[in-house]
Amino acid sequence: MLERVRTRFNDVEVRETRGLVSFEIAGAAHAEWHPHRRVTRQAWDALAAAALLHPGGDSPAILMLGLGGGTGARILRTLLPKAAITAVEIDGGMIALGRRHMRLDELEVEIHEADAFQFLRETKRKFDVVIDDIYLSGVDDAVRPSAMDDRMISSLRRVLRPGGLAAINLITGPGHRRVQSAARAAMLRAFPQVLSIRPTDSLNETLAGARHLLPPSVLRSAADRFPHLRDQADWRTLSVRRLTRGV
Repeated sequence: MLERVRTRFNDVEVRETRGLVSFEIAGAAHAEWHPHRRVTRQAWDALAAAALLHPGGDSPAILMLGLGGGTGARILRTLLPKAAITAVEIDGGMIALGRRHMRLDELEVEIHEADAFQFLRETKRKFDVVIDDIYLSGVDDAVRPSAMDDRMISSLRRVLRPGGLAAINLITGPGHRRVQSAARAAMLRAFPQVLSIRPTDSLNETLAGARHLLPPSVLRSAADRFPHLRDQADWRTLSVRRLTRGV
């Protein structure tokens, strides 16, 4: 145990195990950092992978809704070093912990300590990719603070440039099936193409939607962007499949 902090929204335990630092909330890791490794085999991998499916080049403007300690942002920075990354995180305590324990500042992310829903309503900016990882900690599990429906997808689309890509993180375990099904249906109504990306070691899927998505093969070829051989092998374990109506 490195530190225990009560932020405005979370009770966080900062732990280190064989060089891996994690922020644990109610027994679950909400951020991870390793000095040499990047790939986590968790939801952060799939969220970062979704950004690679955007056909607009290697320097997209990316909006992250939910930053935590910066795990997903670090993977994005490795995959897309020229990307302009903007992040919105409601918990200032988590931002401070990320700076203290996970070298958050070296990622060159523009960070807004704000409510993601308010940011979506008020911003005039447009992005190539928007990543929705908006969860709050419930008593026993992470929960979404709002319905994942047509209205929510519309709010994500509003901040996208033409041809932009929206990616959302969904928990797929027991008790989350209704939210997952509703989100899939809403994404399929909003975008001509939707892919499901699943990491290896967590009950999560990322839905990536756009008018046009690059083929899933671009994800596998991106493995070589990680310097660590184990990261390359773990990255290739991501599974991808195309969704259609009724699935």
